Amino acid sequence: MKKISVSLFTIIMMLLMVGSSNVFANDASAMGVEYRAHIQDVGNYPTDGTWVQGSDQIGTPGLSRRIEGVNFKLTGDIPAGAKIVYNLHIQDYGWLCDVNNPSTWQEGPDFAGTTGESKRIEAIQIKLLDASNKQLAGYSVQYSGHVQDIGDVAMVADGSKLGTVGASQRLECLSVGIVKVADFVPYYRALGAAEEIIATKDDYTPASVAALEKAVHDNPVPDSPTQAQVDAAAQAINEALANVIKLTKITTISVINPTTAIVQFNNQVVDLDKSVISVSNKDGDEQDIKLIELANDGLSAAVIFNTPLVEGTTYTMSIPFLTNITIGSFDYAVSEVRSIEAATPQIVVADQATAIDYKVYDFDGMDITSLVQDKITFESTVTVTADGKITLPAKTTGVVTVVYTNGDVVVKSPQISVSTEALPVITQISNTLTVDLADEYDTYTLREVLARAFKATLGEKTPDVFVESYVSDNESVTSGELNPGTATIVIPGVTVTGINVAGPYTLTLKVTDTTNYVALRPALYAINAGAHKNTATVANYTDAGITGVTAANLTDVNAQVTADEIAKLGSLTKSQIQLSVNKILEI
Repeated sequence: MKKISVSLFTIIMMLLMVGSSNVFANDASAMGVEYRAHIQDVGNYPTDGTWVQGSDQIGTPGLSRRIEGVNFKLTGDIPAGAKIVYNLHIQDYGWLCDVNNPSTWQEGPDFAGTTGESKRIEAIQIKLLDASNKQLAGYSVQYSGHVQDIGDVAMVADGSKLGTVGASQRLECLSVGIVKVADFVPYYRALGAAEEIIATKDDYTPASVAALEKAVHDNPVPDSPTQAQVDAAAQAINEALANVIKLTKITTISVINPTTAIVQFNNQVVDLDKSVISVSNKDGDEQDIKLIELANDGLSAAVIFNTPLVEGTTYTMSIPFLTNITIGSFDYAVSEVRSIEAATPQIVVADQATAIDYKVYDFDGMDITSLVQDKITFESTVTVTADGKITLPAKTTGVVTVVYTNGDVVVKSPQISVSTEALPVITQISNTLTVDLADEYDTYTLREVLARAFKATLGEKTPDVFVESYVSDNESVTSGELNPGTATIVIPGVTVTGINVAGPYTLTLKVTDTTNYVALRPALYAINAGAHKNTATVANYTDAGITGVTAANLTDVNAQVTADEIAKLGSLTKSQIQLSVNKILEI
């Protein structure tokens, strides 16, 4: 009994590809072969136009006559798409076709060789192919012959060379036969798949890997196997493969803002409940989780916390699955301030202290305004308090610049124009508000979306509108980033540049996702957070639906995205990232 182990898989496949199989069944072939030849001093043989039957010899033994050309054809029960092909090495011409590409060889029953030129065949290759020009499974063509000055030569098979090259010796006789053999391809494929899993066994449950190793050990193939024996061995290994269980593991965890971490998995996760996830610091203090947003592909999830992470802290995340508990760690460190963004102009209420509206972003695209208040000052033509509030008399204006200072690092906002202005009366907005994430509204908070709706009612030339609070009957739609669904929103009141306008206002909010934009969020986060560090990958761009990014231009693309982020003073949306890529592609 000959065992073929997994460690021999590569060698087995190499032998299979070159056609040097030495394991043939004894079953009679249901498919046969016939052939004719053009022989020196004889001409076309047999001379009566018939064909020589497979395994019978064609030629003139003992008469020293060269074979100059041949025809072969298949007979009997021929599998669909099967064909016989052959290649000749001829005196003064060499090989007629590419010896390494059987698809270029002469196909039966057509003639190959010469007539009327007195040129000898010196070597021959014969092979059986399927419709895809691959080795025909389940059959072997075997051939032997008689060569000048050598005599009878040993049988070869399946495309191997019979005869001589460079010795000027004629092929005088030839016999060809087809035998049915066991098809090892499914068995080798099963062994190959088993080898890959066993080589990475730490990614699977020990019991399922042990069962696979036992299946490989217990199911060798014997010498000269029947097809049934090969199929049974392949089936046993495939059944063990089907029962292999992959462990789900955390691969990476990245923080995208003080209250959100993105966790990546090596395996698809179908369901993830916040109650089973534990996130804690080295002292065991747990971080309270608000909600979990599992990506559509199940390979990543956004973990959103109720309170911000603590700067300079290392956290450990533990997630139990049915097969295992996976643990990952991450550091929360705020990078240096990159930009300060602020709308201009800003309208304030006359003689009423009003906070300047601005946001501070670090180089990872995180909003860190609340974390750097002790380093914020204001340059202004009017009085601004330390906490960023300004009071203006009626019909006056001023200019404010927000300044971040940390040692030698100084970052300033654009100049902000502030003024007092009479405010319009707000009317009830439309009872139904539809927002499609294809419009990239998911880059805004719900309050900003609602404020835009009020401003659209008032007209684009009106002052800014602020929605201070709201009540929703659908947390999945309104918590964190917008998500597809429908919610009833009740707004007690709004503020228009400092003036409170009583409500309540009630509307139905419909959030749609016609372009499956939610699934792109993790990749977009990875690009915005990693471009300036050149850690955003080609896969990140592809997963975000961004085209044109390759390994060759990745560094240039990341640099352009970073430049455009700085110019925009904030994270880029999908369409803006595509514009950055198009700049590199010069589209």
